[in-house]
Amino acid sequence: MEKEEINEETAAAETAETAEMKDTKAEKKVKKNKAAEANPPKKYFKVRFHERQTPTEPVNVVLGINGEILVVKRGELVILPEEFVELARSCVLRCYFPVPEGQKTVRKKMTMPRCSFDLLGEATEAEYLKMKEEGTKKTIQDLNKNVKEE
Repeated sequence: MEKEEINEETAAAETAETAEMKDTKAEKKVKKNKAAEANPPKKYFKVRFHERQTPTEPVNVVLGINGEILVVKRGELVILPEEFVELARSCVLRCYFPVPEGQKTVRKKMTMPRCSFDLLGEATEAEYLKMKEEGTKKTIQDLNKNVKEE
């Protein structure tokens, strides 16, 4: 009888462990689904930055987020992740205009886009990575060429 009791206890313990494992797997699956919902897939966009309007504007547009820096040539079609497009959209110049003497307001302020661009549609991550790789190769070649000339 003792063996039967031990077997029953062992079977009950194994059943409890199996139930815990199933619960753990279900919890992991729920956590994975929540993580997927929290991190939706990145969007990519085709963009063309406008040419310089004044000689003081830089030739290239430089965008940086959390240490990742992209240098974009003006006038050419490029593919950018959504966060870089939002960054470019939010960059503004603040222009202050003096107010004639005798008026109570201190200054008039106007904001305008720092670098205007056209949004030309959506793109894929593969297109973005391919274009980034080609651009990086060109940049390295240009840097090596400049070093050899010096």
